Amino acid sequence: MNAETIVVYPAPGIGHIISMVELGKLILGHHSTDLSITILLTTSCMDSPSVDSYIASISRSHPAISFVQFPALAEDPEMVQRRSPGAVLFDFINRNAPNFRRSLLEIAAGGGRDRHVLWLSAADKSLKDQHGVLLNLPGGLPPLKATEMPEPALDKDDPDFSNMHEFCFFLAKSDGILVNTFEELELTGLRALTSGICVPGGPTPPIFCIGPLVSGPESWDTDSINVQDDLAWLDQQPSNRVVFLCFGSRGTFTEAQVEEIAVRLERSGQRFFWVLKRPASDEISKQVNTNLSEFNLESVLPDGFLEKTRDRGRVVKSWAPQVEVLSKGSVGGFMTHCGWNSVLEAVVAGVPMIAWPLYAEQHLNRNILVENMRMAIAVDEGGGGIVGWKEVERAVRELMAEEGGKELREKSLRMKEKANEALEDGGSSLNNLCKVG
Repeated sequence: MNAETIVVYPAPGIGHIISMVELGKLILGHHSTDLSITILLTTSCMDSPSVDSYIASISRSHPAISFVQFPALAEDPEMVQRRSPGAVLFDFINRNAPNFRRSLLEIAAGGGRDRHVLWLSAADKSLKDQHGVLLNLPGGLPPLKATEMPEPALDKDDPDFSNMHEFCFFLAKSDGILVNTFEELELTGLRALTSGICVPGGPTPPIFCIGPLVSGPESWDTDSINVQDDLAWLDQQPSNRVVFLCFGSRGTFTEAQVEEIAVRLERSGQRFFWVLKRPASDEISKQVNTNLSEFNLESVLPDGFLEKTRDRGRVVKSWAPQVEVLSKGSVGGFMTHCGWNSVLEAVVAGVPMIAWPLYAEQHLNRNILVENMRMAIAVDEGGGGIVGWKEVERAVRELMAEEGGKELREKSLRMKEKANEALEDGGSSLNNLCKVG
């Protein structure tokens, strides 16, 4: 492979693209020779409306980073209905393998290089049937309900299960794993990985913590997304008084759950900034992949809600520049789905969290944030499928107004300092990046 070009290939979704771009920027900023970064992108229904704007902005600000976008692949609607979302995603990635190989050969012919993987996330019977069972995880990690494991691990009869098993097998065979975190944030998890208990019967690949890789506000063209008035409103609010509610690029709720959240916000008197996506059709999906902007905001909120709360709140449809919002001094708490990009962005901003996981590895992230890191308050999801407004109110009040929230804020600010130090000269993450051959 041409030593002057580094090719990276993120999984579908804006969150994965951002992490790869930030890795490229980090490498370019600390490499003594001329380099270019090429990012290979699939084209899928998971692409959010902000992807094109983001790519255009990065291309202008970082000319050494280029993007190659694969042609769109036709989907089989019957297969999408028959298989789980994870199985459909793995099938989509596998069908893009010829595009990947062709692009790689065009960019850099020949040569052997080490294989490094950037990890973007932190049974005999199917775990989906093990209700009430707690899994004791290795290395001092907090226990996790069996049914809250990431979806690919839940159903052994789903193709997604074997796909993930194969992926993990080859991950353990790699020459090194780059992790988007920093050592001071995840000492417990890092000890578990490096102790060898996660790869029984063989050596653990070297682990390189090279984060936090978080996009800066300059990566987004906010003028084209019409959020300037909302950001200006945040600048006018008192320090640490606004709760920011956002559940990632795809996280969403049913209309019934949206109403419960709105009732809580209206009755509380609390200032808020809420990014609301098109509601899900059922409680199971909890994520939306297409037509993110195609819904009427007023139709999914209680009658008169926007007018009654207009002086102390903002509801933004579908998307907002999360990093920029979190950097505002008025934002004192972040209600999040616990996706790893969102967690890191909150850590870098020094904002404590209310943890409300929805899917993927987010329940595990929630447990670690609450039990190990002590940087979040958990929302009690209960067993009825809907989190009531009283529970939402309890979590927000505990974070924003009670002594426990003050302690979380102090811990978050200390970890913000450690995050900055990790990427400074002599910091742990920068040192680890220099070790990667």
